[in-house]
Amino acid sequence: MTATGIEECRRFGRVLVLALGLWVMLMTGCASTGTSDKPPAVQSLHLFSVPQAINLDDVPGPDGFAVRLFARGPSNSKGVVFPNGALEIAMFDGLVSETPAPAVKPLRTWDFTGSELKKHAGQSAVGIGYRFTLRWTDAPPTGNRITIVARYVPPSGPAVSSAPSSISVGTK
Repeated sequence: MTATGIEECRRFGRVLVLALGLWVMLMTGCASTGTSDKPPAVQSLHLFSVPQAINLDDVPGPDGFAVRLFARGPSNSKGVVFPNGALEIAMFDGLVSETPAPAVKPLRTWDFTGSELKKHAGQSAVGIGYRFTLRWTDAPPTGNRITIVARYVPPSGPAVSSAPSSISVGTK
């Protein structure tokens, strides 16, 4: 090999090393820290209710209830924003000790999606939570207790339900 050929090989080697070094630096800058703008998936729902039904109008007697709901993702211990999907809150007449079977029909359901959920969202010490004050209107309970269950239905995958929460309606 001639002296000119050796010099060209060295120059090519330096350019190659510089290009590889630049490529490594650029790729390091693109490394992910594990965070994303995409909200985490919902792993569990935590439903908190006021223990007594509430009066929401000027007519004496209860006609609704208030609940607070937190969604927890797989890597978060605090409440997270609901990603795309639908939220259903179901009211059952009487006590329901476990997540209701499909055969048990609710007295009334409320469905929320997208912008409707945003109206109910709020930040707290335990993360993002959702507050709902709901009227049972034309489906009043017949007994002295109701059971509330929240259910999140993602665009794909299985639905996630909260544990049932019992609320006293008063004596009847």
